[in-house]
Amino acid sequence: VRALYRREQGDKGNEITLGTLSFKPSAKVLRKDGVPVTLTRREFSLLELLIRNRGSVMSKDRLYEGLFSFNDAEVGLNAIELYIGRLRKKLAGSKVHIEPLRGLGYKLDVDA
Repeated sequence: VRALYRREQGDKGNEITLGTLSFKPSAKVLRKDGVPVTLTRREFSLLELLIRNRGSVMSKDRLYEGLFSFNDAEVGLNAIELYIGRLRKKLAGSKVHIEPLRGLGYKLDVDA
């Protein structure tokens, strides 16, 4: 159990740099080219999920579970597409992009 907890906590306190993005989960700060990017709470949570699983395909269902609680029963699965779209616009111009994989989900990649 301790090992799983440490794995989960791994990057939380550290600043993560991907391309021109600087992401600091503990401070809830995202910077693109040194300029702060304003994110809603759910956009930040979505980005954090994608960054922690970068290079891996994340299904819509998995992203939905990570963003919404049981109290948000009125929110549909298509809300993920809305948040992905908003996040992609805010990441535009950085070397980080969210790739849609039809029928599978989404994958965060960084251009070299």
